[in-house]
Amino acid sequence: MAPEEAAATPLLGRERELAELAERVGLGEDPRSALVVLGGDAGVGKTRLLGELGARARDAGWRVLVGHCLDFGDSALPLLPFTEVVGRLDAEARESWWSRSCGTTPRSHGCSLPAGC
Repeated sequence: MAPEEAAATPLLGRERELAELAERVGLGEDPRSALVVLGGDAGVGKTRLLGELGARARDAGWRVLVGHCLDFGDSALPLLPFTEVVGRLDAEARESWWSRSCGTTPRSHGCSLPAGC
């Protein structure tokens, strides 16, 4: 699901899971950074659930970035979600993210972050 896509039908039967995810990421009174791993078999509604959470976060003024995991058996692309998320950031935000994550700037390593990194 693309980040800007909206579901055509309301989410049913996942209120508890959606509330728990919203609480864990701080959507509401206590916003904070959080990492949540959501797993499950194909087709159980992970993407739909996260799409609803993302829509609520955007409605609350948050910036939502999306990365995807692909499983090709033994040849999965383990860093794909991170490269997708960083690639969606603008140049200033990428440099800020790099600094917060690595404690340095890309320039201190003699490189810059390209638009599609």
